[in-house]
Amino acid sequence: GFTQSDVAYWAYNGTGLYDGKGKVEDLRLLATLYPETIHIVARKDANIKSVADLKGKR
Repeated sequence: GFTQSDVAYWAYNGTGLYDGKGKVEDLRLLATLYPETIHIVARKDANIKSVADLKGKR
């Protein structure tokens, strides 16, 4: 089958959308649909310089 990379990762590791549901032990893929790139934007006064700085923020 086809899936998005993040959803496949969550299913395989039991995290994200699959948190509390356990790992999908028999996960099989034909292909991922596309590479995923994200952009993270923060206000200048948020003092966020790296992804690690996001921890604990909302």
